[in-house]
Amino acid sequence: MKKKSSANKEINMRPFSSGLLDGPHRAAARSMLYPVGFTEEDFKKPIIGIASTGSNVTPCNMHIDKLALEAEKGTNANGGKAIVFNTITISDG
Repeated sequence: MKKKSSANKEINMRPFSSGLLDGPHRAAARSMLYPVGFTEEDFKKPIIGIASTGSNVTPCNMHIDKLALEAEKGTNANGGKAIVFNTITISDG
């Protein structure tokens, strides 16, 4: 996926995901993503990682997964392909 900038230069919208997923040598990487819902068309989009600290361990983070899913919907609706992943949660209580 490439977009034109105001100076009519092409901007690579997949500078990182193309290196991870493009070409015959990355077939194994792509094959791991089909079972989690990727389509052939998704591999042409920028892959956007969304970190979620959602957890039932801390009450203040119980809603974060819902926010991450909304971010995923927004990313997917606007030309990207989102991958939501969990990360450590911190509590001050």
